[in-house]
Amino acid sequence: MGQIIRFSFPLSPRMQGFLQVRDALACLARGESERQPYVWLQASADLRTSLLAEQGRRPGLSDVMGILASMQEHLETLAAEHPRYSEQIMRSCATLERHEHTLRSGVEEAMTMLSSDALIHAWSNCLKKHDWLGHQCHLPHALETLWNNPERRQRLHDALQGLDEAVSSLHEMLHDYVGWERRVAADGGDHIQMERGKEFGLLIIGLSEEQVHAGVVPDISGNRLAVRLRFQSWLPGQPAVPADQDVPYQLMMVPVA
Repeated sequence: MGQIIRFSFPLSPRMQGFLQVRDALACLARGESERQPYVWLQASADLRTSLLAEQGRRPGLSDVMGILASMQEHLETLAAEHPRYSEQIMRSCATLERHEHTLRSGVEEAMTMLSSDALIHAWSNCLKKHDWLGHQCHLPHALETLWNNPERRQRLHDALQGLDEAVSSLHEMLHDYVGWERRVAADGGDHIQMERGKEFGLLIIGLSEEQVHAGVVPDISGNRLAVRLRFQSWLPGQPAVPADQDVPYQLMMVPVA
């Protein structure tokens, strides 16, 4: 299938909070590496919303800690069931324990900066006013110069390092925890029934790079009991329309919630 493009769908509120933190951190890193101030500020504002539990969001740090604990429990169970791989599995568990210890020290400095830095605060206010380019704060012409001050970006990077490492480790483990199941969505649709007696927290749909390049995108809805999957076609300049052909895809159900 070549390179797999992954689409994550949370099946538990805690996993939803974790994914929001994960994606904000990834966007923040991309904004920094590609020197895109608008991307960096958007990610900072989104991360602030998660970590400070604003606008109805769950406390992001608590959700990350909860997923860390759940993953350790599953790894310990897995090690007991497969003694042959116990040593390797427990090394992964020890890594998570170190991340948990680091996060228990808190990310207060990062949260303080996200809530008090003038530029991030101004951008957050712009978003509340649906002023996506920051016209009301006169940002379009001054943003590049303000953002180029390395102290702001480096301080936030340093303060978020422990959280970023913990989330990166969890992301890798969650995406490698179980194998792919190959399926076909007949006429573009499929119904996924959860295995009884198990609690799943994350559903991952895998499509080939060629499929996504051609505009194939999954539309996912459901809960912990059942998920409805319907593929759509997103073509340039056209509205989304349901796929009317069989769509081969891969599925991964992660039993960590």
